[in-house]
Amino acid sequence: MQTQQLGQSDVRLSKIIFGGWQAGQDCWLNISDDEIVNAVSAAIELGMTSFDTAEEYGDGHSEIVLGKALQGKRRDVQILTKVRWDHLEYDQVIAACEGSLKRLQTDYLDLLQIHWPSGSFGSDIVPLDETLRAFEDLKQQGKICAVGVSNFNLSQLQDAVEICPIDSIQNCYSILFRGLNHADLLHFAQANQITCLAYSPMAQGLLSGKFQSDIQFPQGDNRRQNRLFHPDILPTSLAVIEELKQIAEDKEARLSQLALAWVTTQPNACAIAGVRNAEQVECNLLAGDIELAYEEYEQIEQIAQPILDKLGQETIQWDW
Repeated sequence: MQTQQLGQSDVRLSKIIFGGWQAGQDCWLNISDDEIVNAVSAAIELGMTSFDTAEEYGDGHSEIVLGKALQGKRRDVQILTKVRWDHLEYDQVIAACEGSLKRLQTDYLDLLQIHWPSGSFGSDIVPLDETLRAFEDLKQQGKICAVGVSNFNLSQLQDAVEICPIDSIQNCYSILFRGLNHADLLHFAQANQITCLAYSPMAQGLLSGKFQSDIQFPQGDNRRQNRLFHPDILPTSLAVIEELKQIAEDKEARLSQLALAWVTTQPNACAIAGVRNAEQVECNLLAGDIELAYEEYEQIEQIAQPILDKLGQETIQWDW
């Protein structure tokens, strides 16, 4: 497994990162704790060493499951987690970090991130410098190794780097949805040695190629609100996917593997792949063997353009 330096820190991440949202079970159905634990073991055995989670995922349940699964393996892995958007006051950040450390059964975090900017989802506005002062203090105390932000736009990221070194930005990014592309956000991050962590690189399973036009998600599944699955968008999504399948077949790969390779072959970028079981881990890691030529990358861009045009300047994949 190839690795990527995390910003300006001494931490190195696996290019494909284990995504822990599903482990929280909230917003997902039919997730088994035992299968997640087995998937973690498979990931480490196969060379995936980085694990991303958040206190928000299942109100801490994801962190608890990962903490259990990573016992005895801490020296071999990197743990990434996030502070909720309504826990951004100084004392709240400190308390959130302590809570994550306890649930994850560790005494330090490789990366702590602001999950969403202050004010998101109707939360109170907290000055960014107050929040990042808490992050800096945690770093000085050795409780975190690096500082990251998530779901920030370019202006918010620029404000953050004026306050303290930012090692990563985690935004929604895939062939079908470009949450890192707007307003040159991706270029700014790369120019300032800020590692790009792409979440939902497989578009919540859409880039597995398994869904048809009649797909309906049950209540409780967050994909009901994913713009890519909306009835007025889905036909375009599926048409683009049919063309992408041919490129994957030509490379003797699955479409999901092509989607991950598209992210990981970009400079200074890692893909956070959501996982339900060990079989998915093994499939995801095979994406590391795929190399994309410039011509293939350009072909993918041309194929994806209709869905990118359809979505316009949307920066969030869901209509929350």
